[in-house]
Amino acid sequence: MIPIPAIDLKDGKVVRLLQGNFKEEKVYQVKAREVARGYQDAGAERIHVVDLDGALKGVPKNLGMIEDILKAVSIPLEVGGGIRDLKTVHRYLEMGVRWAILGTKACLDRGFMAEAAQEFKDRIIVGMDALGGLIATDGWTQVTKIKAIDLAKSFESSGGQTIIYTDIAKDGVLKGPNLKEI
Repeated sequence: MIPIPAIDLKDGKVVRLLQGNFKEEKVYQVKAREVARGYQDAGAERIHVVDLDGALKGVPKNLGMIEDILKAVSIPLEVGGGIRDLKTVHRYLEMGVRWAILGTKACLDRGFMAEAAQEFKDRIIVGMDALGGLIATDGWTQVTKIKAIDLAKSFESSGGQTIIYTDIAKDGVLKGPNLKEI
């Protein structure tokens, strides 16, 4: 397990949601690039960035902020939120993002997930966000009947190499991970 600090972006600001609830947000009065520099200075080996607006809308909405973070740090970024086609994956990777995180589209379209894994190999991460072991999509607003373990096995069989798992019930509460679910 690798601890990876996260920066969540919403409406052009750095935020923390409580258990993915968009109505339960804490806004930080600091620029995303400053947060990223702080993580790097503290010894982080990579940073996890989520475009929360992108996750809800299905297309990236905070590209400028992500470019700003890329310019501010030398450690690699993994970015997710609204990546629902291969063109967007290309765009992020060309910007300098090391890994593109596929969530909703990869969960709902196994063909897309397999195609992305084949084309981009180890530069693709499948983001598995789960509530009670079931995958949530669309910025965590929809809980499917897809079991996280089944999605993980499907990704592995299609050539996928890396998964990032979030237990929504533990997200944002600052009480550590749910090791049993992981």
